[in-house]
Amino acid sequence: MSFLRNYSIMTSGNESPVVYHNWAALSTLSSLISRRVWVDMGIFTVYPNMYVLFVGMPGIKKSTAMDISLRMLQSLHDIPISPPSVTKEALTQMMAEEDSPCQKAFKVGEDLHHYTHLSLYCNEFATLLDAGGNAPGMIGFLTDVWDRDEFEVRTKNKGIDTIKGPYITMLGCLTTETMNNLASTRIISSGFSRRCIFVYSDDFGTPVPIPRITEEQKLARDA
Repeated sequence: MSFLRNYSIMTSGNESPVVYHNWAALSTLSSLISRRVWVDMGIFTVYPNMYVLFVGMPGIKKSTAMDISLRMLQSLHDIPISPPSVTKEALTQMMAEEDSPCQKAFKVGEDLHHYTHLSLYCNEFATLLDAGGNAPGMIGFLTDVWDRDEFEVRTKNKGIDTIKGPYITMLGCLTTETMNNLASTRIISSGFSRRCIFVYSDDFGTPVPIPRITEEQKLARDA
């Protein structure tokens, strides 16, 4: 059975909209395979990094879907996960340091490929943007780093750091009101919007007062 089918079974039986779980599954898979998978398009290369934001009213269980994905990656230990509130400067430093857990490598034949992986989860996307008081700077970084083979970061004290093969996945949540505010103030730019998948739902679903984990769900998670 496929990863996506098992993930669907694992996340059933709760109040979070199915569309959130479906996109959380794709985001999780994006983190798991990372830059080790690509499509050669001749003059450019497509990697499976994804920015996914769940949009909906408060209480629609956006975080429920996000947290299941987060806990799965946390259980694997070898996937670097950023703090939910981090400045752009701290984020780039975390990725650029030589001894950073974000630094990864794999072999294709005799060739060693280096890349820099970071998974970013944010229960409130606005909190990430507000960290450091530079929302346009964070949006600009996420936009610019999206499809780079190398990304240069200029620091005050260390000159220029180079992030090799940057690969950032992001899964986050924001309310419809926050989404409207970010759009109206143009903090969310057209460049970022083209790179981000906004998943909207207004389906509160059937209440599940006490969710239970079935044996089938446990087996699906193990698989």
